[in-house]
Amino acid sequence: MTLPRVDVVHVVLKFDKGGLEMTALNLCRGLRDRGFASAVVALDGSGETFGLAQSEGFDCVALAGRRILSPSFHAKLHRELHRLRPRVIHTHHFSSLIHSFPAGALSGPFRRVHTEHSSLYLTERPAYQRALRWASRSVDTFVPVAKSMEPLYLGPVGVDRSRLRVIPNGIDVHRFQPGIDLSQRTQLRKRLGIPDGMVVG
Repeated sequence: MTLPRVDVVHVVLKFDKGGLEMTALNLCRGLRDRGFASAVVALDGSGETFGLAQSEGFDCVALAGRRILSPSFHAKLHRELHRLRPRVIHTHHFSSLIHSFPAGALSGPFRRVHTEHSSLYLTERPAYQRALRWASRSVDTFVPVAKSMEPLYLGPVGVDRSRLRVIPNGIDVHRFQPGIDLSQRTQLRKRLGIPDGMVVG
């Protein structure tokens, strides 16, 4: 019996607390709302966000033993990708792209999307820039999360502009709107001893 295909598999390192991890989970949620099936493969094991994603019904896989020269690791990842049969693999950050490359090459065909959530690790590392330049050639769409990151990927890394698309991180303003009206807010400030003005917490 052939299992139905997953539309998108998100590949992360450890699916624990963090902005990258929550971005991947929110993408799964958004895709599900639009009728697309998502799964997550965590190359370095599970964590808090892994459990949350599972509780919401997403197919989550936790691997271990990630090493670029480990045939057994690449075989495990290949088995999972073969089982999931994704239409798209979405890797998050440099290490996920590099370490999923061998198994991905054997498990296709599918489209590849890659998101870079930070460029700090690349700035002073020409060897990493060269590795990303090589690996990015297999990527259909390359996504930095800020406009300020674009010059590094267009320049030293050498991603073709036609494949690069900046998508800034966003906040769901409907989800994070205060659920109380102005009078309730005033009373709450008074009770907690918070003065008038902007509060950051």
